[in-house]
Amino acid sequence: MNHILLPMTGGNVLAIREGRKKTVTRRISEKYMKVKAGDILEIQEALVPFLNPSYGRWVQYAADGYIPPQPSEWKWKVKHIPSIYMPREFVRLRCVATDDARQELLQWITPDDAKREGDKERSGFPEFHERGPMCHVDWFRTLWDSINGKTHPWENNPVVVRLAFEVTK
Repeated sequence: MNHILLPMTGGNVLAIREGRKKTVTRRISEKYMKVKAGDILEIQEALVPFLNPSYGRWVQYAADGYIPPQPSEWKWKVKHIPSIYMPREFVRLRCVATDDARQELLQWITPDDAKREGDKERSGFPEFHERGPMCHVDWFRTLWDSINGKTHPWENNPVVVRLAFEVTK
């Protein structure tokens, strides 16, 4: 069993923490092809400093503002730590891979898998709900382009690595 760091956006972290059935993710990087069923995925997320006038600057999780019960001092000279650079010691979410990683074209996503990418009802795209119901794949396409559209847009149908998991902590 391997432990693999997996950076996620704040929205994806919240989808997992709030129990919105996020149990699949897709990645461009082939480095995730080594993921096997049973491996532990350690979710990296963005960190920001929290200023406590009495005690100095502490580590705070950007997604939800959480400060650990045993606060850690902010020791960096930057104002924000992106998820990809989050130190392993601050991992608070761990997931178990339920399948081996597999490569597929992005547009091969099924409606069920698009739904497993997170709950579209609370995902930060309210404009779609004003137009009525939308297909889970349409929702996922918009989410994908909001995160990866500049370098790997949906329309280019890039090869992605699909990771399925369940939350353990």
